[in-house]
Amino acid sequence: MDARGHTFGEWVTTKEPTETENGEKRRDCDSCDAFETSPIAALSHDHANWDAIILEAVAPTCTETGLTEGKKCSGCGEIIQPQEILPALGHTYESDVTPPTCTEQGYTTYTCHCGNSYVADYVNTLGHSWNEGLVTLQPSDQRDGEKTYTCTVCGGTKTEAVKKLIKVEHADSHIKIEATEDSNVVFDSDTVLSVEKSEYMPDSTVTEKFKEAVGKGAEFLAAYDISLILDSISVQPEGKVAVTVPLPENTDAYEKIQVVFVDDFGNVTPHETKVNEDGTVTFITDHFSYYAIVGIPEDKTGGFAIIAVSVLAAALLGGTLTVTVIKKKKRSAEPEDISDAKVLTSAEEETATVAENGPDPLTEENAREPLPSDVSDTDH
Repeated sequence: MDARGHTFGEWVTTKEPTETENGEKRRDCDSCDAFETSPIAALSHDHANWDAIILEAVAPTCTETGLTEGKKCSGCGEIIQPQEILPALGHTYESDVTPPTCTEQGYTTYTCHCGNSYVADYVNTLGHSWNEGLVTLQPSDQRDGEKTYTCTVCGGTKTEAVKKLIKVEHADSHIKIEATEDSNVVFDSDTVLSVEKSEYMPDSTVTEKFKEAVGKGAEFLAAYDISLILDSISVQPEGKVAVTVPLPENTDAYEKIQVVFVDDFGNVTPHETKVNEDGTVTFITDHFSYYAIVGIPEDKTGGFAIIAVSVLAAALLGGTLTVTVIKKKKRSAEPEDISDAKVLTSAEEETATVAENGPDPLTEENAREPLPSDVSDTDH
């Protein structure tokens, strides 16, 4: 009898395929126990069937780039969502200004939140603003003094030497120059004091100008040309000085002493004066020129006539005039005390030339410019 062969039924999946393994199917014979198997092809990859692995974002910094968040398939490792590059942020600076001081530069510090910083925008130092200074150590003839200056901005100080005092003397011991208490006048050691007595007598025109300005009754007594010479050039003191010169003879007949400065226009300014017991008169000035000594006799009515004197300076050099008025201390209030003046002295004496009895400055060979009442604009 001929064999009839197998009669197989439907395929039945016995193993499900996966993405990594084949599956399997089987069918059985209806008449016997025979069966057949056949593989089922592995499935194609599907990312949805797998958990995604998160690729963390990286924040950018001032100097480094960053990354956005990404994903990859946990099954195959393929990048599902690529990470994008984020550009570096760059620095963001805040400024802090350090102002300049008297001695230090100013500048600006720029600082980023990341800690990076730099310094720029330098500004020059201000420099000190010194005040006028204060003499903190008075000079003497033996040593220099010291002057201290204070900065009005920072309070810093500096000191400078004040030259030691130099003696400026005259051969006549009654003639001298002193610095007043509030003066820091000093002289070069080569300075020469010159005092010349003049034979000048004021004319009536100039005398009347003084009478109109200060009063009647004044009598002209004497005149001096006082000057300081340095390197053959006339110089002036840089501050107030007390000048002492001898009184002329027979001054006991007069009651008052006062110094009056008269300019080219006849304006009169009184000077501090004092008659000394040694027969000299001292007056305060800051300008060396011609000085006239004038006496005011007693006013028989109980008062005193005020001085009127000629403009000697203008007569001698076409310059200004300082007039000294004399009054006895016994009948008037004490003159303002100028005894606090300090003598300019030094270890090295400088003796000046003097021509106290020298030639008449108005002789032919020594004639000077006319009085301001005539023509004069020249200062002495």
